[in-house]
Amino acid sequence: MKKFCFIFGLLVLAVIKLSAQDNDLTSQSFFNVGLWYRLSTNGELTDSTTNNVSLALVSSINKNTNGFSFSLFNIVRSSMKGVQVGLYNETQALSGLQLGGFNKAKVMRGMQIGVGNGTMSGNGVQIGFFNGAEAMSGVQVGFINESKKISGVQIGIANSAEHNDFPIGLVNIIKDGEMAVGLTADDMAVTLASFRSGGKYLYGIVGLGYNFDSPHHHMVLEGGLGLHIPFSGKFRFNTELIADVMSKTNIKVNWGGEKDEKDDDYDYKEAYRYAIRFMPSYKISRKIEVFGGPSINYLTTRSLDNEALFPTHRIWKKFDSSSLKQIYWGWTFGLQYKL
Repeated sequence: MKKFCFIFGLLVLAVIKLSAQDNDLTSQSFFNVGLWYRLSTNGELTDSTTNNVSLALVSSINKNTNGFSFSLFNIVRSSMKGVQVGLYNETQALSGLQLGGFNKAKVMRGMQIGVGNGTMSGNGVQIGFFNGAEAMSGVQVGFINESKKISGVQIGIANSAEHNDFPIGLVNIIKDGEMAVGLTADDMAVTLASFRSGGKYLYGIVGLGYNFDSPHHHMVLEGGLGLHIPFSGKFRFNTELIADVMSKTNIKVNWGGEKDEKDDDYDYKEAYRYAIRFMPSYKISRKIEVFGGPSINYLTTRSLDNEALFPTHRIWKKFDSSSLKQIYWGWTFGLQYKL
């Protein structure tokens, strides 16, 4: 009897060992293909399996992926080494590339490309309409970039961070940075209300104004980038690269109460100006700053009746039957209030 029990025990241990080995084998799969979650070649073990290649039409949930994973809704519960492609991609740890509509990785080492990208801790590149990170070391490129802590570069229309000395964007909400509203006037009789925002050195510019000398009542929209070069507590030097769009407004008011008409053939008489400004700046007080200086401008238009906009002082010009172009010296002065 004792001998029988001993042999039976050995058999049980052998079965348990073989079963454990079998489970280890089933948790590894080179190739997984399916339609929906467990409706795949990995079956019930799909969310506890490590795959080299996983292809699922609608949804996929894998434990790990070392290679390539594709699905509309693509989830890797643990780590992802390779490429993840889908409408929605999610993983705990990414070492590679996420490519899709919306990408999420708790820890990202590599690249995310999509409409929206998010990570708690990122080291690499995010490219999308919206990029978000708790902490980011690398580059964010998008329409809107947000990172609580960033060591790298943000390039977008709008950037947000607790600290970033060199944001590249038109609007930059930097907690330890600088924001100011102001008024500027220049040699072309353009007066602008402007918003300047950025870090300690680099900042963005957006402005809206009016050309008071224009016979066509041009409205002016401005955007650009600027660089602060500090010299002392009250004095610094600002260099700005700006682009202006000048256009007639298509506003027709019928005071008799009739419905406003829209003219599809309306001639907006656009003109475009590109300039570099060199402007010393002085702080009158902690909140108020005055600035001004010379500029080099390139002005161009295809509306020949905009010739009255072009200053008589010039470095170079080319007027012909299809366009007017001119390079000239100018000036800009302004006053701003720090928010």
